[in-house]
Amino acid sequence: MCVPGPEELRVFVDLLQALLSSETERRQESERVFEATQQQDPDLLCRCLAVLLTQSQDATLRTQSAVLLRQCLKATRADFVWPQVGAETQVFVKSQLLTSLRAEPLEQIRYKVGDAVANLASHLLVPSKEVPSGWPEMREAISELIESQDSRQRESGLRIVKDMLGINPPAVHALVGSQLLRFLQLCHMDTCLQVQTQAVLLYAAALEHLTPTEWEPLLGLTPSIMTVVQHLEPSEGEHFECLKAVTQSAEVSPEAFQQHLEDSTLPMMAATSRAKKLSDRVRQMSFEFLASIAGGAPEMCSKCPGFTKEVVKLCLEFMAEIEDEADWSAQTSTLGSGNVDASNYDVGEENIDRFAKTLGSKEVLELIFSNAREFAHSPNWKCRHAAVATLSQCAQTVEEDEHVDEIVQLSVSLLEDDHPRVRYSALHVLGQTASDHSPYLQERHHQAILPGMMQLMQDPLPRVASHACAAFVNFAEELESEVLLPFVPSLIDTLCPRLAEADLFARGQAVSAIAAIAEVIETELVPYYQQVMPLLKQIVLVATDIEERALRGKAFECMSLMGIAVGREVFQQDAQDAMQVMMETASRGLAPGDPLRASIYEAAQRICLALKEDFLPYLPDLLPGIYAMLETEPTEVVDPEAEGLEDMDLTLAEDGKALGLKHSQVEDFQSAVKMLKCFMQVLGEHYAAHVQETAQVLLRALDFPSRDDVKREALGAWLELLS
Repeated sequence: MCVPGPEELRVFVDLLQALLSSETERRQESERVFEATQQQDPDLLCRCLAVLLTQSQDATLRTQSAVLLRQCLKATRADFVWPQVGAETQVFVKSQLLTSLRAEPLEQIRYKVGDAVANLASHLLVPSKEVPSGWPEMREAISELIESQDSRQRESGLRIVKDMLGINPPAVHALVGSQLLRFLQLCHMDTCLQVQTQAVLLYAAALEHLTPTEWEPLLGLTPSIMTVVQHLEPSEGEHFECLKAVTQSAEVSPEAFQQHLEDSTLPMMAATSRAKKLSDRVRQMSFEFLASIAGGAPEMCSKCPGFTKEVVKLCLEFMAEIEDEADWSAQTSTLGSGNVDASNYDVGEENIDRFAKTLGSKEVLELIFSNAREFAHSPNWKCRHAAVATLSQCAQTVEEDEHVDEIVQLSVSLLEDDHPRVRYSALHVLGQTASDHSPYLQERHHQAILPGMMQLMQDPLPRVASHACAAFVNFAEELESEVLLPFVPSLIDTLCPRLAEADLFARGQAVSAIAAIAEVIETELVPYYQQVMPLLKQIVLVATDIEERALRGKAFECMSLMGIAVGREVFQQDAQDAMQVMMETASRGLAPGDPLRASIYEAAQRICLALKEDFLPYLPDLLPGIYAMLETEPTEVVDPEAEGLEDMDLTLAEDGKALGLKHSQVEDFQSAVKMLKCFMQVLGEHYAAHVQETAQVLLRALDFPSRDDVKREALGAWLELLS
């Protein structure tokens, strides 16, 4: 007898209830019994679950039966029992599943039963010219469900076919064949929201999983399907789900949308992207559809009239939705708040790059500049910000000089904007363009850019003033001395007061700007030396708090750069003062990763370059610490794949053991080797008293188990010693 008896069902109900018990011991024992039944009597297990699914009045038992039956009938699971059950049980279970689909009143249980049917059917159905083998009743059952007067059954039928497409597309083709078009025609304009949604999802799944030959007959439905998607707007969840599905299908089969791209798909997706009444995630997904289809079929999209113009305009419109941040002026960087959800601004910015790569940078750039000019004259500061931020995206990719000229023209015009975030972004563009297009920018546009930067170094907002200094540092890297010299008096007069700023970050950026000037004009710095050096010495003496260590390090570096610029005679006494403070600071210990540590190492090398043999008196105090950095010993790493090793450099020793050093230790090793090499190069024969001890340390360093570039540094220092 296939149907289990009352006693068998009673025992099985007790087992299911025990599986839900809050008592750990009872629940664990019931799990063992259930697993044993799966292995020893899968027929009884499946029959009991099937009967409870269709006959129990208890919704909890029906839900549990649906979940467990779904697990048992999923071919990819280790506990898949179908091959072990008898033919009679198989017929019974299939019949009960279809009965449940037709009769189950609760939505969530129907969904679970539908999942079980889709998984089992995908396993059983083999493509055949006649009827699907393994479950011949399925074809008629699916037709009955989808053509039913009951919207719940229509939804179930569509959902099963859609799910099967994601598991075994050939099985679906065998199951419904040419009926797929008829099913979609029947249901995509259904009065029931859930049926409409499943019809759209089925259409998208067909484009994603079937072959072009199989989905080609469906393409005539594209305009009405997209209209349905648009009409789902009031139901945010279903709307987003459908947009996501058609976007995934556009990634796989973008050519499926070619016929109706211009007349329906592009206008609809653009309109949805712009509809501010909708949620951000819906709007972003609509825009993602356009980006995906452009990525998958760029030539098709380029040939579509208005496509490129529309998507570029959308990019700027999204970027114009930058969020107001009450504390923006108090921040010291452009880092976000840590929100994992991309903002509309982020999406617009990212898509500028994507469209430039897929649709051709030349056409996209022309449209970007056209839109940027329009946005730059908007009364809305967010539009002006979008204009200049878009130029920042372009600065990395433009090649033609005329585009660089236009970037400069627009950016300089916005340096005097009323809104600080626009001024800040204009500075950012100029600083970035200075790096990407040097020396052209410096040679051609210094007269326009430098006065604007100097003006903003005095901006009332420290964040803008600091960014003006940072942009100047980028700009100055490729400046010729004769170009910068006329601006130096004004620059020094502007920057020196900022060295006493209350804002820590602003002081640090001003120090960096002065260092950049020193590197460019070198000996021409002498007239300004006494104006600047006392202020830097004041910083290193008073900036002793933990949060001021980076500022102090920058001051040491700036002093050393000025020393190289003006020469030993001018720098001698200040160098002695700087070295004394640096040695005292180092003697108190500097932790790995301390920003002051690297700054002192760099500054010591430059002071050596400036003082030459007059640097010798400092070696006895410096060298022991440097030697100690070279005696770092790696630790053996038992499992190189283990977590928590992200901050380590791993190498293999000759015996096959994995050895590890923290990144900070490797950086210290490199710094120590560079310092020794510098001292030997600069001091030459004056270094003779330290050669023997240095040689012993460097010999050990040559065997340092680290990256090739680190070993090359050590070898270079050794060769310098030999010479």
